[in-house]
Amino acid sequence: MSNNEEDDVRQSLRVQLTELNNRSRWYSSQLWQLPFAYLGVTGLLFGGVAGGELFEWLILCLVVFLSGPFVIEHMSNIADGERRAVKNLIAVEDKLGIPNTAQYKECYTTPLHRLVKVVFVLSGFSSLFIATKIMSFW
Repeated sequence: MSNNEEDDVRQSLRVQLTELNNRSRWYSSQLWQLPFAYLGVTGLLFGGVAGGELFEWLILCLVVFLSGPFVIEHMSNIADGERRAVKNLIAVEDKLGIPNTAQYKECYTTPLHRLVKVVFVLSGFSSLFIATKIMSFW
C-alpha cells in the first residue's frame, strides 16, 4: 500500500471512530432517558387519576403494565447497540494503534433496568388487585 492509501485508510478509520463514539454516546443517553420518561409518564398518569374511580385506576395500571414489556425490550435493544458500538470502537482503536479508551460497563444502567421491571411488576399486581376489588362490588 502506498503512503497516500495508508493515509486515506487512517483518515477513514478516524471518521469511523468519531461516528462510533457519537453512536455509543447516543445509546448511553437513551438508556438513561427512556426509563425516566417511562417513570415520569407513569407518575403524571397516576397524578391525573388521583382520587378517581377504581375503574380509572385499573385502566391506568393496565396501560403501565402492558407498555412495560415494550420499554424493557427497547432498553435491552439499546444496550445491545451500545455494546456493539463499544466493541467496534475498540477494534478501530486497535487498527489505528491508539490506546483503548472505550469500555462498556453494564452496571451503570442495571439499576434503571431493574426499576422499570419493578414498576412493570407492581402495575401488574395492582391491576389484579384493583380488578378483584371491582369484581367484589358486582
